[in-house]
Amino acid sequence: MAKKKMIRQLIIPFTLIISISMLILTWFLFSSLRSFYLEETQKSLLAKSYIFEQQVIPYLVGEEINLSVLQELCDQIGDSSKTRITVMLPSGVVVADSEEEPDKMDNHNYREEMKNALSGNVGYCIRYSNTLQRSMIYLAIPLKEDNKIVGVLRLSVTTASIDKTLNKLFIRVAFAVLFVAVLAAITALFISRKISRPLEVLRIGAKRFASGKFDDLLPIPESKEIAQLAEAMNSMASELDKKIRIITQQKNEQKAILQSMIEGVIAVDKSENIIIMNNAAGELFSVDSDQSQGKSVYEIIRNSELQNIILKTFKSNKHHEGELILNLKEEKFISYNSSILKGPSGKSIGTLLVINDLTRLRHLENIRQNLVANVSHELRTPITSIKGFVETLSEGAIDNKEDSRRFLAIIDKQVNRLNAIIEDLLLLSSIERNNGKNEILLTDESVFEVITSAVEICHNKATSKDIIISVECDNRLRAKFNAPLMEQALVNLIDNAIKYSSNSNQVIIKSSISNGQIEISVHDKGQGIDKKHFPRLFERFYVIDQARSRELGGTGLGLAIVKHIAVANRGSVKVESVPGKGSIFTIEFPVTD
Repeated sequence: MAKKKMIRQLIIPFTLIISISMLILTWFLFSSLRSFYLEETQKSLLAKSYIFEQQVIPYLVGEEINLSVLQELCDQIGDSSKTRITVMLPSGVVVADSEEEPDKMDNHNYREEMKNALSGNVGYCIRYSNTLQRSMIYLAIPLKEDNKIVGVLRLSVTTASIDKTLNKLFIRVAFAVLFVAVLAAITALFISRKISRPLEVLRIGAKRFASGKFDDLLPIPESKEIAQLAEAMNSMASELDKKIRIITQQKNEQKAILQSMIEGVIAVDKSENIIIMNNAAGELFSVDSDQSQGKSVYEIIRNSELQNIILKTFKSNKHHEGELILNLKEEKFISYNSSILKGPSGKSIGTLLVINDLTRLRHLENIRQNLVANVSHELRTPITSIKGFVETLSEGAIDNKEDSRRFLAIIDKQVNRLNAIIEDLLLLSSIERNNGKNEILLTDESVFEVITSAVEICHNKATSKDIIISVECDNRLRAKFNAPLMEQALVNLIDNAIKYSSNSNQVIIKSSISNGQIEISVHDKGQGIDKKHFPRLFERFYVIDQARSRELGGTGLGLAIVKHIAVANRGSVKVESVPGKGSIFTIEFPVTD
């Protein structure tokens, strides 16, 4: 809860007490005055009504009521008394009124003052008149002849004069109240400032010390008690300045060392709360290293094995190291080194955990192993075939011209396959190496020309299967890319489209521009690809059907080359396919840098 200033604590209550007292007094005064004015008005109306009663009754008795004479009488009485006079029959019908035409007035039988008068009493009411459009005071008395009510006489005056008088008085009283409140506030302000000014100077100085500004010391006031306090605070500030400088320097040095480490470092106290965590550890566990301080290790490190290692280290007072897998947002391979954390006195105060992220190394090792295994597998097949046919020829089959020609043709085919695999591997390696060094040259080229060149290269293969290759591209479309590499990528995609399409079919190459991106897509109506293969489709040596791929002469590297060429041109490649209906491979890259 926010603390209040002493000035406010004095001024506000003091002013409020005076103001509230004056307001209560004013309210009672105005209530009493209003009641007094209303009572006096009621008495005046009642006196007038008894005077006018005897003048009105004669016109209401008899066989026929003389309305015109009665109206004239009401007008005369109303003008002379400055009072509205209304005469009504017991039925509520208005027969005469000093300010309105009776014929236009509503039946008054339901009015409160009318009801009281008809019951034989004096009717009194204050309400708003819809006829005159202002607030009125009404007083009605029954008009009796031989103890029989023959009519009702109602007198009324507006409350405007009363309200006007009271409003004038209210304005004067309000100014008086305001004056007293201001005077009270000024008095309280003067008293509070005299008390709080020296304390305010000390408060500002203490706040300055708290922000680390120790050079500007506090002035020494005249008051003995406050002067002693100021001297003590100045002495404290000097000592704090020295100690904070030392501590800050040590802390900055330690923090710089910790944050510069690529290893994750976590220090845990005896209560299993985190003392410190560096950025590397925070990134590993996807938490804010600064915000983790003081929190439970079970809240930050959600891995039971690591939690047990920390606890085991502390209990056994021994060093532990090893490797394990963390199942976080993604699988992480780490090595850990856990030891006892000791304080300045040499006593154990917790556990120190140092973590190395081995995920990238393991991933690279897996890639290397898979690549070696895949290359070995892909090379072993043609080499085994070549070796087998060479042995067959050396054992005498070479004398049979027909068999020897067939075997040599197979050997030639396998040699070509070996050559294709090696060339693709070298191309892929070259693309990766140059892209990593940013040595891929991007120049302004015609998209149409690159597509046309790739189609020409694949023309003979398409003709052999009676496949028509159609190009839909604006010949004015240009972009920045590496033309030889893009041509190679398109050749690979068109070649695959031809391979996996049936005879007498069609392959369509489309190119368009959208949101600053060039899209070149190769459409075929081949056998299609199941979605389960999409995640691994662009990996090296990944083929959906090994037997069919070898039959068609594929190396398993074509789509991997396409992906790396797209990336080298600051783009990407995607696939859409429906089994049995065909596939669409699309290369996207920006128009300009």
